[in-house]
Amino acid sequence: MSASRKAILASIRSSLKRSAPLQGSVAGGLEARLQHCPGHPRPALGAALEEHFITRWRAAGGSCSRLTDSKGVPAAVARYLKRHELGFEVVRGGGEILNQLHWPSRLTVRNGVPQDEDSVAVTEAWVAVAETGSLVMRTSSFMPATLNFLPACNLVLVSATRMLRYQEDVWALLRREGTEPPRGIHLITGPSRTADVEQTLQIGAHGPGRIHVFIVP
Repeated sequence: MSASRKAILASIRSSLKRSAPLQGSVAGGLEARLQHCPGHPRPALGAALEEHFITRWRAAGGSCSRLTDSKGVPAAVARYLKRHELGFEVVRGGGEILNQLHWPSRLTVRNGVPQDEDSVAVTEAWVAVAETGSLVMRTSSFMPATLNFLPACNLVLVSATRMLRYQEDVWALLRREGTEPPRGIHLITGPSRTADVEQTLQIGAHGPGRIHVFIVP
């Protein structure tokens, strides 16, 4: 746990007149509630989660394509860049899929934090949510949050095996995998848009104006 997170939690405990983390039956009761959260009414989605995700994602203004093998990602990225005349320089994050890829020499691929001049990012979603057509991005040392928001175009990989049915399933999976919660979790549903100024829709106002999802097996 980071020092800043410890400080925040300590401040919350102080405001609640607590000097230490909860113990005993109180802590056990809260943990039991987390493990067995009460259900809420949810829409019926059927078995085709991938199809439902694609429909919802496209309805939100995003684009996507299916690949038959994750090894085809670099070539698919190159084709996308050429088709949309975006150049051949990208900044990428890390992940189980991304870390295994071999990039062609015609692409300039830099791994790390994006800079102002970076226009295209390649990232990997932690999971996707079929119900809302959302990508769930976890921040980490190899996936900084700015990758999702600074470049004007984001090319996102997601595994078809990481499709969740409902948004509530995101938090259940996070607890089930037993990992420490990341500093940030971002749910992204289509390209950035706003109509705050005179009710005129603007695409890419606070983040990427173009997001393409590559679904891999």
